[in-house]
Amino acid sequence: MMVAERALRTSDVWQIEGGLPVYRERQPGITISYHDEGLDLFDELMRQFSKLGPRTADVWTLLRAEIHRGKNADGYQAVSLDARTVARDLGYKLHPHGGVRTSDLLEIESALKHIERVRIEISPVERSLKRVGKNGRKTSGLQRVYSQRLIAVMGKREQRTLRGVTCHVIWDIALGAWVDYFHRSYAPMPSVLTALSARGSNLWAKQIGKELAYWYRIDHHGPQRRTEKRIRVGQLLTWACLLPTVAHMRSSGNRRRPREYFEAALDKLEGLGILDHWHYAERDAAKMRTGAGVSGAVDQWLASIVVIQAPPAWIGGLPLQRNKSPPGD
Repeated sequence: MMVAERALRTSDVWQIEGGLPVYRERQPGITISYHDEGLDLFDELMRQFSKLGPRTADVWTLLRAEIHRGKNADGYQAVSLDARTVARDLGYKLHPHGGVRTSDLLEIESALKHIERVRIEISPVERSLKRVGKNGRKTSGLQRVYSQRLIAVMGKREQRTLRGVTCHVIWDIALGAWVDYFHRSYAPMPSVLTALSARGSNLWAKQIGKELAYWYRIDHHGPQRRTEKRIRVGQLLTWACLLPTVAHMRSSGNRRRPREYFEAALDKLEGLGILDHWHYAERDAAKMRTGAGVSGAVDQWLASIVVIQAPPAWIGGLPLQRNKSPPGD
């Protein structure tokens, strides 16, 4: 579910409402909140919340991929997530003497704790509930707001004490009943994206690439079966949760860096095969050439259209798995 993926990328895109961090986006009726009954003090909750980062979203991506495999596709059966395997999938370098570094195991443990604290709230006007019973699937409208934790932690194993912190190497996890409100319709997320580092233009490539993978599936299986996406730079960066980073760069006087990172990220994705080619719309490219270096150049760039062509090999072999649940991402 992309709304959770986006929420987990950074704390910068959340708001504080009623003393709790809350995330909302363009899809109405879906609210993500962050809460832990064990953290009584608001300052302690916010200290933990502020550590949300792109690696948390990567762990969520890997967890979903594991759950969607084979018999676990319904989300209710628990899967075992081994932090050592996750570290390798995330592209972490192994310790010189072999094995996963302590710092990486602790980072993955922290990411899983973040995900455990997240709740999803669904408005009654947005979804119908489908259940599998003796008489097959039954559908009924929600009568009240539905709220549940994003994951159910069924157990934790292989307890260790690392740098004075107690952690567990293996977590047994299942998704909650909220999955009944969404199509389990998805395209595989390329492992190369989760393995990219979470720094510099690689971070931009990671988060933009995930959005492209999602929209390839949406566009290709829509009524027009589009393989070319035309989108405003600012909108793409909003979806990728990078607009706060742009604002920070501008306030720090690095007005050229956002465009440099963006273009380097798209070039990186082209080299990785996540996109076939890209370019700015001709009219916008001309405007940016004449307005380079002047006041308002960043805003002009954010308003420009970027044209992205999906790779033919990707689209040609794009699998789609779907059930008959109500639509959702």
